[in-house]
Amino acid sequence: MNILVPQTGHFPSVAGLPFFIVICTASLISRFVLHFTQYASAAISLNFSRAAAWSAHSGGGHVADPYSLPAAFPWSCERGGPPQGDKVEAPVLLSPSEVSELFLRAERRALQRPLWVCGSLEGLAAPAVAVVGTRAPSGAGRRLAYETARALAAAGICVVSGLALGIDAAAHEGALAAGGPTIGVLGGGHRRFFPRANRGLAKRIVAGGGAVLSPFAPEHAAYPPQFLQRNAIVAALSDGVVVVEAAARSGALNTASHAADLGIPVMAFPGDVDRPKVAGCLALLRDGATLVRDARDVIEALGIAAAPPPASQTLPNLALDTLDGKVLAFLRDGETEFEALAMRTGAGAGELAARLVALELAGLVESRSGARYALT
Repeated sequence: MNILVPQTGHFPSVAGLPFFIVICTASLISRFVLHFTQYASAAISLNFSRAAAWSAHSGGGHVADPYSLPAAFPWSCERGGPPQGDKVEAPVLLSPSEVSELFLRAERRALQRPLWVCGSLEGLAAPAVAVVGTRAPSGAGRRLAYETARALAAAGICVVSGLALGIDAAAHEGALAAGGPTIGVLGGGHRRFFPRANRGLAKRIVAGGGAVLSPFAPEHAAYPPQFLQRNAIVAALSDGVVVVEAAARSGALNTASHAADLGIPVMAFPGDVDRPKVAGCLALLRDGATLVRDARDVIEALGIAAAPPPASQTLPNLALDTLDGKVLAFLRDGETEFEALAMRTGAGAGELAARLVALELAGLVESRSGARYALT
């Protein structure tokens, strides 16, 4: 076969096209095989490690993670209290008996699996409600998730969510603002934390008396199919699931589906019929989910004996030596640019942005054009 070498600036001639196509096809196939084998290897490794840990530690009691984690663990993991300095501890692998205690109802036992935990699960002794939704919510949806979770936590209810961006993060922030514990469930291992933007939030969840748990070994990376397993655990840990904002194709609907299969009440907030981000909520309501407007409706729908949610929408005990306190003190002087706040507080851009979002959700701060902020 004569292979024609193309001249500079020209495509291969017709005679050379078959060879050119074969080379391109082979390259694509080899790339696909490489990615598939990497994923399969990780999955096989996960299954073996989980099975070994599960079978080796069936006698009960807390067991140290069988993985030997280096000091580069991305965030401190303390079971008995808040992180201190650079101290690093591995997640704890719960025993089968401890996992059984988490999934109390018989129909939930199918979800029993190894769980690695950082922090305290004592919050689950109280009624628990999952607050979930889209990763890209509207401003109103983010605030609604925050206020609902804040009111639920203030009423003594443990808020559970998936530690994802958007509605999940707002729910965790709201629970923390009320001083209540919150439980975050990961879609990957603790050491391969995802999403990285929520690592600071995870630290504060553990420091606030809550927990971050995962059904995956600490070194296992997060893959989209694993989020479905994460959603099942979020539902199974809860006495009710509230969907704040969700499109027609949303992971939050998967969580609601798991809840319905387990006989767990599903609730949803309504919204304008022409808004794509609430299409999933409207579909749930059409299919029989309970319509709720606020935390009081959630508590009433579940029949939970809880303290009435407070009317106040302010964050408690904002000491001036905290970042939130500093931000509010500086904003009392008037509208301030983001860069000026960063310089005056000495905070990093990521940390400051996260706290400004939390303060905005709490109704204390409002963002304005030109990356400027002011008190409400």
